[in-house]
Amino acid sequence: MPKRKLIISQNLNEILLQKIQELIPEWTVITGRSPEKWRDHIAGAEVIAGWKAEMSVSIAASDVKWIQTWSAGVNALPLDNLEQKNVQITTANGVHAYPISETIFALMLALTRKVDTYIKQQHTKTWHHAHMKQEIHEKTIGIIGVGKIGKETAKIAK
Repeated sequence: MPKRKLIISQNLNEILLQKIQELIPEWTVITGRSPEKWRDHIAGAEVIAGWKAEMSVSIAASDVKWIQTWSAGVNALPLDNLEQKNVQITTANGVHAYPISETIFALMLALTRKVDTYIKQQHTKTWHHAHMKQEIHEKTIGIIGVGKIGKETAKIAK
């Protein structure tokens, strides 16, 4: 009987790959970001962790039963084909709330504090106030969307 296959479309270090193999020794685990690493294995893969657009071509003829995406959204997947094949889809919904909400504030600060201007000035050794006229202090922000990222952003803003 052939081994079951798991494709992980990311590069993993040897320690992590070894831990996965210890948990599922009866499986063949294929890893790598490059399609050359996993393209020939899609047809026999039962689980795919990390969807790549290049996988769409081969998915119709595959044995896949479960796809775990790295993203919260699944719009890039061939949802009609996967539904017809009864493929389970799970997402990374919620795991990006902290880094994305922090990035939102970093970008707001960069915009209001004109960080890009100051970086350019450093290169030219020019030092002046860059006509800074905005601050975040005592401002109101609008947040469109109340998913995990929106809620975390609101929490930080409060």
